[in-house]
Amino acid sequence: MVGSEADGSNQIGVAPSAEWIAVKAFSAVGGTDADLLAAGEWILAPKDADGNPHPEMVPDIVNNSWGGGRGLDEWYRPMVQAWRDAGIFPAFAAGNTTDTEPGGPGSIAAPSNYPEAFAVGAVNNENELADFSLQGPSSYDEIKPDVVAPGVGIRSAIPGSGYGGKSGTFMATPLVSGTVALLRQADSSLSVDELENALINSAKPLTDGEFSESPNNGYGHGVINAFSAVSSVTTGLGTVKGHVFKDGEDTEEPTFTHKAPASASAGIAIPLSIQVEDNISVDHVTLEYRSGDGSQWETIEAERTGGDYKNGTYKVEIPGENVAEPALTYR
Repeated sequence: MVGSEADGSNQIGVAPSAEWIAVKAFSAVGGTDADLLAAGEWILAPKDADGNPHPEMVPDIVNNSWGGGRGLDEWYRPMVQAWRDAGIFPAFAAGNTTDTEPGGPGSIAAPSNYPEAFAVGAVNNENELADFSLQGPSSYDEIKPDVVAPGVGIRSAIPGSGYGGKSGTFMATPLVSGTVALLRQADSSLSVDELENALINSAKPLTDGEFSESPNNGYGHGVINAFSAVSSVTTGLGTVKGHVFKDGEDTEEPTFTHKAPASASAGIAIPLSIQVEDNISVDHVTLEYRSGDGSQWETIEAERTGGDYKNGTYKVEIPGENVAEPALTYR
């Protein structure tokens, strides 16, 4: 997620400048449900050395490189829901095959299979699904994982002040958590839902012989793309422009209501308002006018200030410098 040397070199983390805290929930022989619940509560209000809770120090993301077994097991679901309510992004490893878990359809582990959890599977450097990465659908009949990230031979810090390569969905998940840190840096107001949408909509869809359509229960919505995700919340992914048409011909003329001003003065702007209605759609409203001794028509596009595309109020203003004697004509 955040790894680098103290001088900023050797940046192995996606977000090496992000701040990082941790809560110990496991011992060398594992962890209990009570330990994990206590750790989850600590995340909601991190405690200082004297045991005082600090909810104002709640983190932006919680990375969960742990999980249980497949199936419906909701013991930790209220905790994940509480994290989301607090604005914490809940990243969870999809889980790995073991001697007792062969993988395949429906194998994705709890809590990553919860609807509220953002589940991460693993791919290799060819964007092929890792053979150990557990698959959906979830116990809630949803596509899982949500996305995949590199998880095979990932260079990481290891105990003893060294570096080594590790593989697993528990290695892919921190890459997603680091990307979320970049997103929150780009826009700190993003909600958990908006963060999820940014990751999903910017992911590169992936398919193979088993998963022929995207999204799917192997790769989810695809492999994450940190650059595209951050770009989507800073500059957008693009724009859509056009018209939605209705079959058939529009044979009815639009109708309008307009009250002309009682008087006008040279050099004073004239605000105008018109109510326009059409049975299909009002595409635009244009004002044409000519003033003084001029014979050429000037045009201004009116702005819709109320109503909708079928029945709306449009307003426009003739600039004062264009209002001149002896006459003003408009239509």
